[in-house]
Amino acid sequence: MENENAPKFKNDKIKNSTIIMLENQYSHIEKNGGKQFLSEALSDPSTSQYSGSLTPDGNAYSDSGFFHKMAIPMVRRTFPELIAHEIVGVQPLTGPVGLAFAMRFVADGTYDGGQNQEIGHNTIDSSYTGSYETSAGEALGSNSSPDTGLGFGSGTQIPELSMTLEKDQVEAKTRKLRSRWSVEVAQDIENMHGLNLEEEMSEALAYEITSEIDRELMSEIRTVAPTTAYDYDSDFDGRWESERYRNLYNAVMRKANSIAVKTRRGPGNWVVANPTVCAALETLPSFAVHPAQADVNSAIYGVAKIGSLDGRMTLYRDTFYNTDSALVGYLGVNSYDTGIIYLPYVQLMQSRATDYGSFQPATGLMSRYAIHSAIFGASNFYEELTFSNMP
Repeated sequence: MENENAPKFKNDKIKNSTIIMLENQYSHIEKNGGKQFLSEALSDPSTSQYSGSLTPDGNAYSDSGFFHKMAIPMVRRTFPELIAHEIVGVQPLTGPVGLAFAMRFVADGTYDGGQNQEIGHNTIDSSYTGSYETSAGEALGSNSSPDTGLGFGSGTQIPELSMTLEKDQVEAKTRKLRSRWSVEVAQDIENMHGLNLEEEMSEALAYEITSEIDRELMSEIRTVAPTTAYDYDSDFDGRWESERYRNLYNAVMRKANSIAVKTRRGPGNWVVANPTVCAALETLPSFAVHPAQADVNSAIYGVAKIGSLDGRMTLYRDTFYNTDSALVGYLGVNSYDTGIIYLPYVQLMQSRATDYGSFQPATGLMSRYAIHSAIFGASNFYEELTFSNMP
């Protein structure tokens, strides 16, 4: 966890999620992944190409626990760097099936003209707990007795609130990727370059699966986000280009504030844009550059943090964004204050086999996770802006 070569944890939330994922990974390897049921030749370890120790039931850990040594550090390196930690809630699963919860508080009676309305969200009824009539110039409390105060909630008809617990079942799904190669290629690469081909291929598979999870999350957000189209030539006027860029930024801020109105949680605090829109926002005086890091970071997956706007919104560049667009979203201080939730179960699982026809080695990696929309309405947490005729 505290390896100096591994990426630093940005906050305790990411650290705690990584701990759960490492525990899930270790548990799976010990029960299934690390125990390879080898052939009968393994009953005599001295004649086997594997140097692992025998387990109590007579099986062995293959290749001295090759995947043990690789999987845990790989999860430690890649999981904290997922873009999911920056833009959506991350709630690791402890089993293949789990529940997503949300609490709602409703009024037991007429609230703002309706029955059983949710409180503290889109409306606030200041008279629900009682009212007190006054006349102009009257001193408040002058005609009330000491035990009644201003009459709020007096008598036996005290207004009530109720709580409902909403829940949705979440089941981990699977993403798989495999690779095959010849024994001759593995021998040549090891002898000529000193590389273990299986290890190199396993790392490539792991990074590909991780990047695809990031892309799936971005697609899910764009699917639920309301879209507003702008024409750069007609909607963003200015005497010179920098003024038009400022108008573009104003449109982004308007959408960020509309998220605050819809969610009653806060304004949008992150923006994911394509390189063209990022270039426009980077010219603003309020843009602060994010320092580049030499370790593993989300840039390799196509989504990279490049800076902040006015210290309020974090700007990310998405090189896979095919249109001139910007996606604005809100992520709260905890994993429940979000529109889309990423629920990983086991980050990486490996299967190794030999093709029965060609006797060539093969390996496959699998990741199990779920993606769930918040029960409160995922579309309220995001806004997408598309721009035409950008220079």
